Amino acid sequence: MTDVRRVLWEAYEKWASTVDIYGKSAEGTCSLIYPTYWESEDFADFSEPIGLTVYSYALGPNREHYFMKAEKEDHPESDVWESPDFMGKAVEVIKGWMEDI
Repeated sequence: MTDVRRVLWEAYEKWASTVDIYGKSAEGTCSLIYPTYWESEDFADFSEPIGLTVYSYALGPNREHYFMKAEKEDHPESDVWESPDFMGKAVEVIKGWMEDI
């Protein structure tokens, strides 16, 4: 999570250096997603994050962005990315947003 927060901070800092910054009060919040009881075989499954949300009105294509654990890489919707390494995918995508600033 530290890598995600770091690159997100860097993206906001880059953006703030180029324009008068604007956004929502929840700008830059991140939340881990855990499986439901029904999706879990045991406590180990239940306690392992399966995704991450990043709220950013200013960066990215939508307000909420979802990075979900999956067996293979996919980008099924404009605000959803799937990857075996969802944290790494979040870092990669946020770095891409930085290129657009």
